[in-house]
Amino acid sequence: IEVLRSGMKKIRTEDHPEHVLTLLLAEQRMIRSADRDKREKRHRENQSERQAALKIITNRAALDDLSEEAFQLLSEFQNATHPNVKQRIQRILDNPLMQNEMLALSFSARLRYHVAHSFCYKMLGNKEKTLWHQLELVKVWESRPDQQLQKPRTYQQAIINYLNTRARSGHHEEIDRRLAQAEAIHIPDRAERAAGFYFIAGFKLFYQMNYLPTNAALQTATSIEQELKEHQKYLDAGIIANLLNNLGTLMYVTDNVQQSVSYYTRIINQRGKLRKDLQGTARMMITLLNYNPKDIDYVESLNRAAQRYFKTNPEVDAANTITYRYIKRLLDARNKKETNGILQELESVLNEFQDREIMPNGMEELQLWTQSQLTGKTVGQIWRKRIGLD
Repeated sequence: IEVLRSGMKKIRTEDHPEHVLTLLLAEQRMIRSADRDKREKRHRENQSERQAALKIITNRAALDDLSEEAFQLLSEFQNATHPNVKQRIQRILDNPLMQNEMLALSFSARLRYHVAHSFCYKMLGNKEKTLWHQLELVKVWESRPDQQLQKPRTYQQAIINYLNTRARSGHHEEIDRRLAQAEAIHIPDRAERAAGFYFIAGFKLFYQMNYLPTNAALQTATSIEQELKEHQKYLDAGIIANLLNNLGTLMYVTDNVQQSVSYYTRIINQRGKLRKDLQGTARMMITLLNYNPKDIDYVESLNRAAQRYFKTNPEVDAANTITYRYIKRLLDARNKKETNGILQELESVLNEFQDREIMPNGMEELQLWTQSQLTGKTVGQIWRKRIGLD
């Protein structure tokens, strides 16, 4: 019995209630052979400790169910505009366990409590409450250095999620400190470290593209590409293609044309299981970036190559096929008036996609290109004005 008691003292009940419960059940069997006085006292203590462990297990499972339901709603609907989704979200938020963090009886339960809230408020479009719960989630992690060491990648992702929401909410203070905090987390496993790099790089690209001066874009891209060399053997081809696509987009909206072409070309030349929409968009972008009515033969060859890909991969996004059709018409245009008419028609077609919850991949890039052709401004100039940097 003393050996069992010693083992239980080394285990934190709130973190491993199942293990503690197993030891308590083993101890209960041993108590039967103890002296009567000791047996009765220890039996009462054992029973109380088993009930406490069971309560923690039940509490964690209930909050796990709530966070999983919220996650499934978010994955399926993204927001609360779909019929009945708002009521289902409210039902989660009204659950008695969701009223106070103190009702979460363990570290894991407290994490689930804040995760469930952040998912719900994200769907409801409440950025402030989403941000608050994501920060509280990070604070729960910060209260347990031992858990940070056991699950460094999960801890890091909590900070990255918070950073993404913070940036989108317009709260730019603390971004640099929290980003440095996420990057400083030591992750021994190489594959998990590579996954962390991917998500941090994604945030850096998003933040650079939408909030930072464009003259720093090339430096950001170069830094990420250097890090990619270290991690790419631990990342699958699809993830690398997605990162290259984001790098290509950043270079595109900051007028680094040759670098943008280079990134999109690398996507086309990749081997492995790749997203068809990214492959299609890469071909579309190379055509747009090389568009020059004075070099019709070259542009036509790029457009025909894109068309061949679209014909054999009909699942590519709408932007890709729209681009092919209108580039073909633009190359056949006889004068500037006819060209402008085609571009205005293309702009009108693209505007029909504006109100969609999720725009097809490549559509925004095509809109920028069309506006650039119509106005004579660079894509970078149009983008900076759109995001408020000019």
